[in-house]
Amino acid sequence: STDLIVGFCGETRAEFEDTLSLLDEVRFSSAYSFKYSERPYTLAMKRYPDDVPDAEKTARLMELQARQRDIQLDLNRELVGREVEVLVEGPSRRGGLLSGRAEDHRVVNFAGPLAWVGSFRRVRLTGYGPNSLRGEPSNAEAVGAFPRHPEKRFEELAMEIEMTIKAIFMLPRDNSAVVMLREEPGTRELPIRVGPLECRAIGLQVENYEPPRPLTHDLIREMLRELDARVVKVVIHDLRRNTFYAHIHLERKRRRLAIDARPSDAIAIALRTRAPIYAHKRVIERGIRNDEDLMVDTEPPEDSEALADWLESLDEEDLGDSQ
Repeated sequence: STDLIVGFCGETRAEFEDTLSLLDEVRFSSAYSFKYSERPYTLAMKRYPDDVPDAEKTARLMELQARQRDIQLDLNRELVGREVEVLVEGPSRRGGLLSGRAEDHRVVNFAGPLAWVGSFRRVRLTGYGPNSLRGEPSNAEAVGAFPRHPEKRFEELAMEIEMTIKAIFMLPRDNSAVVMLREEPGTRELPIRVGPLECRAIGLQVENYEPPRPLTHDLIREMLRELDARVVKVVIHDLRRNTFYAHIHLERKRRRLAIDARPSDAIAIALRTRAPIYAHKRVIERGIRNDEDLMVDTEPPEDSEALADWLESLDEEDLGDSQ
């Protein structure tokens, strides 16, 4: 790939022709091209007059992009029939398909289950365009591995809403707390009640406090590191009988795993691994109904120091041994 600017100060037609010749010779798989425009305080603006007419810049840019488009079509056509390894990134803009990147960074669209997102898959290329390739899973195990209507799986993914921690509220009556999640971006909030041990694990990480000895969730983070495993995301996916359910999504050696977990533990691990936190749309909708009842006896800390003081004041008998 490369970046190109046409119509720079003083560029002649002959010099532009040299740029086209370079494209023909190198045959870039992709190119980002623009027409020159002045930028304040730059040396180019100070030293050189912007003397190429804007209409000429536009004409040269269109000519260059047409030439590059033909090159990309030829290069992509030559790849049809080959098998490539693709890192699956997520749903394609072409509804009902997955999209990913081949080793040379080309975009490849193909059918498959959402569980493949974040993993590597072998794909046989069957079609092409100037900016992307089309294909189908090449390994035999892919047959029947995904639903006949994959768009339903994409709808499921779209219902996962990213959340951030808005606040931690105390429940003095039983020394527990509520972690308040807020959709990002948005205004809906999801309160999750947690025990004192989990509250401490979450609160200390929010405060960026490093304990002298690793707590349980710190130990889990280090174990994942040593095992070369990565937390892709955590998803709070269900709410049944006032109990939340979550999955921790891991990736290790191109294999994806979804581990059942309490939301409090999942959040604590997500904070330590800098993984995104999601909640399913239906969980947010159900959780909002319980919001008022749950928050009746809460006491929000006035500031981060108040939260830290409360965390430090928790009874060790309730928290368990942290050493």
